[in-house]
Amino acid sequence: MKFSVEDRTRFSRELVYTTHRDRFVEIAPTLDEVASVRRLSSSRDAKGVVVQRHDWQGSSAALPVFLRPMVPEGLLRWTDEVVWDPAAWTATWTITLPGLGPVADIRGVNRYTQLRHGCKIVLDGNVAFHAEHIPQMKLPPGTAKIIERFVVALVVPLLKKSGKAVIATLESEHPQ
Repeated sequence: MKFSVEDRTRFSRELVYTTHRDRFVEIAPTLDEVASVRRLSSSRDAKGVVVQRHDWQGSSAALPVFLRPMVPEGLLRWTDEVVWDPAAWTATWTITLPGLGPVADIRGVNRYTQLRHGCKIVLDGNVAFHAEHIPQMKLPPGTAKIIERFVVALVVPLLKKSGKAVIATLESEHPQ
């Protein structure tokens, strides 16, 4: 299931990009869906490409109220890997849900574009559910799409809010 999100801000591409890359661990816990985030690793190559890995703990606030009692906090944990390419002004990411392993394929790219007055962030992502990766489990027809929509309902709102959280942080630090 493909999704796309666009945000615009008065701030420069460079400021938005570096804030998202360098300070998101500090910003993410302001989102209701995030209990905590921890940087596991970060490396930079000679061309300035940064690769970061993070461990996330979601909050049950991300779930619809009726599901909260049925979903243990441990299932709301995921890791991501983000490749920040400053030459292309992109952040290419993959998300791994330990509870689903290779069954869930979540990936995308954020593109940062300089506008005449500010910056545009376009996030294009895709969530795919591959039931064939668990041959011992026979799912009823249509179940894969239901699980895929459920994962999208959990992941996409957080991703949509990530750009807004960076922008809100910059707005608070640089009021007009």
